[in-house]
Amino acid sequence: FLDNVVTSTLVFEGNGLWREYEGGVLDWQTQAARGRELREQNTDTPAVKAPTPAESQKPAALPASPATNAKRKLSYKEQRELEALPQRIEALEAEQKAIDDALADGSLYGSDPAKAAAMATRHGEIEEALMEALERWDALSQLG
Repeated sequence: FLDNVVTSTLVFEGNGLWREYEGGVLDWQTQAARGRELREQNTDTPAVKAPTPAESQKPAALPASPATNAKRKLSYKEQRELEALPQRIEALEAEQKAIDDALADGSLYGSDPAKAAAMATRHGEIEEALMEALERWDALSQLG
């Protein structure tokens, strides 16, 4: 979630060194891994390396296509699902609140313990469904 919100990350890198990275935690991890790889390559290879004739004839590596980095569009079905999820989440939260209020009263346990147990079970089911709906909404909203 925070990777969608933050624009820079401050990282303590040891020995009193703090460094600011553009982007979120995942961007920092990617940049730090690239930096380690480059440092390892620089220590393994000589400072100046003359290109061999075979290397000079190799075509330069093409940069990654922008299509691979771009977010994919939502399908029609996913768009409809994304539009319906807020109402579903709201309905689940309303049902959960009603069950919470009924169970918080306490008199239900004395008058109808079977109903109280069923409501407690339903409360757990709602909690799971609510978490699934929130995670799905988050995933779809990141894609779209």
